[in-house]
Amino acid sequence: MPMEATAHAPGVRLSEAERKRMADAAYMRLRQGILEQRYPAGERLSIEELAVETGAGLAQVRQAIQRLAADGLVEVRPRSGTYVAGITVAEVEEVCDVRRALECLAAETAVLRITGEQMSRLRTLASEMNALVVETDAQRDRHERHNEEFHRVLVAASGNARLIEVYDDLKYHMQAARLHALGRLDWKRSLPDEKQEHSMILHALQIRDSDRLKVVLRQHIDRAKAAMVQALSVPSARLGS
Repeated sequence: MPMEATAHAPGVRLSEAERKRMADAAYMRLRQGILEQRYPAGERLSIEELAVETGAGLAQVRQAIQRLAADGLVEVRPRSGTYVAGITVAEVEEVCDVRRALECLAAETAVLRITGEQMSRLRTLASEMNALVVETDAQRDRHERHNEEFHRVLVAASGNARLIEVYDDLKYHMQAARLHALGRLDWKRSLPDEKQEHSMILHALQIRDSDRLKVVLRQHIDRAKAAMVQALSVPSARLGS
């Protein structure tokens, strides 16, 4: 099967590794452009133009677009095209409120059902986040992945399959909210609070105190919500528009 040519070099055959590298590079460049609002919310994206801009092939740009759609940063509308997604402050508040309700509900049974393996994983994730020096985009992304897994393990510890399913469906909305606020949040300033809150979450689970765990989770999620709302509060009704 012939390899796909790049946008700038027709007929050049690419290895699988080269195609993956180009797709990754296109994804990172477009993601950064959206977060920096060089592609404003609501703008229609041309696959052909993006291929020229990034130097990637059409297939690699499409792969990048699929990843951005999974992140909640673009919308692929059938028979219409691909558009940069926007998010309102009200939407961020709603997502955070639903997240808080789900995690507090999970807390009621998580304190009773959490396994030794899950508790160990939570401690490991908290320790790794505490040790990370969050300076670069890659380090910040790794920290966010650890944080997402930390809360996913907590919810999974509830043993409530339907609750876990609903929480997983909310994950993409939470991820989109965080990504839209990414370039404006003062990450270093919030890390000490986050570290302390994760420690209190672990302690509440260890002593199996669901009331204490719910208090800490509310504090933790409401603080993150307030930071995102503040970061995203701009005069426009829809961010980036």
